Amino acid sequence: AVVALLGAEQGDGKFLVEDICTSDLPPQRQIAGPNADRYVLLASGLGLGGKNAESLLGMQLLIDMVTGQLGDEGEQSSAAKISRVILAGNLLSRCTQDKDSFIKAKYLTKKTQAASVEAIKMLDEILVQLSVRI
Repeated sequence: AVVALLGAEQGDGKFLVEDICTSDLPPQRQIAGPNADRYVLLASGLGLGGKNAESLLGMQLLIDMVTGQLGDEGEQSSAAKISRVILAGNLLSRCTQDKDSFIKAKYLTKKTQAASVEAIKMLDEILVQLSVRI
């Protein structure tokens, strides 16, 4: 909070306050709420780049559901109301985190590609598909 004090210093070093002025917030503009229900999709633990092909199938099913290519008309109309997608974490699988690459000399790992590179490419494709729809 911002406060302004009007007063004077007394002989003993204390400040004698005569008036106090506080800042008020400016009048707030009213924002109209949405006229229909909107949804936010929260997703985490996608585990991209894992050795398990089930994660790819599940990810494609999620994308198809969000983009309205899957489900009956009721599910598609619900998917059409998704206005935001939040990817909350654990997007990459643990197996993409190669701890040996930090220990080895660079000349030994020069021609190898980190597993996380392929996982990031997959994530990029997923984000492209989602951004076209949302």
